[in-house]
Amino acid sequence: MRHDVCIGGFHTRPVYLQRPDREEGVQVEVHPLAARRLLGVPAAALSELTHDGEDVLGSRIRALHSRVASAHPRDRAELVAAGLASAAGRHERVPGPRREVVGAWRLLERSGGRMRVADVASEVGVTPRHLSTLCRAELGIGTKELADLLRFEAAHSALRKVVRRASGPRPDGLRLADLAHDHGYADHAHLDAAYRRYAGTSPTNWIAEEFRNIQAWPPVHGGDSPA
Repeated sequence: MRHDVCIGGFHTRPVYLQRPDREEGVQVEVHPLAARRLLGVPAAALSELTHDGEDVLGSRIRALHSRVASAHPRDRAELVAAGLASAAGRHERVPGPRREVVGAWRLLERSGGRMRVADVASEVGVTPRHLSTLCRAELGIGTKELADLLRFEAAHSALRKVVRRASGPRPDGLRLADLAHDHGYADHAHLDAAYRRYAGTSPTNWIAEEFRNIQAWPPVHGGDSPA
């Protein structure tokens, strides 16, 4: 099914999209803890499906799409930002995520997903089981799944930086075993399994497939958690 405006959930497995030969669009990455403020619902409500934007954001999104589609390319990002700011304003009274979930995310993100779930739960003042229940209600995944995903994200980000600086699709001095060790994986095979789970391919194949895209695309500088 084709949607002019799509909203995707919190994905924990590879998703493959069929696209036309040519297309224009604006992609916005929303932090899962900011979904309530921006979309009016927790990330868990979106599951892993792709939703028609109008079902989530209402008919206003159709008008925003029309304005963005007819605007000059250099003006589109600003229009989208203004539209999303307006949406956030309409959800000011929507309760934010539980402090335990926010705290757990920050601890796990800071540790690159390597902090023990029991220690995280202790830090935020709940039992591991209760924390997993809270995370699942907010994010759609439990604490252990979140830790695994954030560990992969940390390793993947490090690999992207290496590839961006490389002169070819076989970066000099890259040792995947070292990358695995640095991010808490037992060995290269363990890292490889994580890549196949989340990216659908091995890290070596991912580099070969994405090298030109990474080299051409400007780096994204993330900020602090919006929650």
